[in-house]
Amino acid sequence: MKNNQTRQTLLSPCQVVAWNLARIRQHKGWSQEEAARALEPYLGYRLSRAAFSRAEQSLAGKRIRRFDADEIVAFARVFEVPIVYFFCVPLPQLHLGPVVVNTKPGKPRARVTSQPLSRKELLALAQGLPDRQTMIEIAEVVGPHLQKAIATGVLRYIKEQPQAFAELLQARIPPDLWEELNSDLELNRSEISEHRLAQEVLDALRDDSHES
Repeated sequence: MKNNQTRQTLLSPCQVVAWNLARIRQHKGWSQEEAARALEPYLGYRLSRAAFSRAEQSLAGKRIRRFDADEIVAFARVFEVPIVYFFCVPLPQLHLGPVVVNTKPGKPRARVTSQPLSRKELLALAQGLPDRQTMIEIAEVVGPHLQKAIATGVLRYIKEQPQAFAELLQARIPPDLWEELNSDLELNRSEISEHRLAQEVLDALRDDSHES
């Protein structure tokens, strides 16, 4: 169903399931009859080819097939995909325009007034992901720990495999730059050593003056 005011395509969750059912069946290379046969042990009955076809064509919106929880779990088991797979909303590139989800098929008197869900919102709801603000707060806490863990791992590798690390750098850094880095490193080592020696001398002089 088209929403002329916002130019969005409004789909039912059942239409989303139907689109994914057709997509996974085609990906498996199964005919509708083969898929119905594979589903029979899980559903307890066999869908006819016509019924399977009508289910997949629900996306067109002429006659929307209502899927229940038993069927969706059976689909996930037979096609070996997570249940959330069947709630992945069709992409706008499929000539549907921007897609939102929020209708109730098969209930003519139903008047849904809640705000439609975007593709990301429906997927987050199906997967149980936290909202954006919660994700930001989690990232703020986890980020520094992750950064420290990575840095610790790199430092451990450098200490345990200095030659391998040097060879890795040499393989990726131009020879001229590598020589310059080595020179700077040696210079810094000298400066640090001289500074440390000077500090030790000053400390020794200071101790002598206190003793006298």
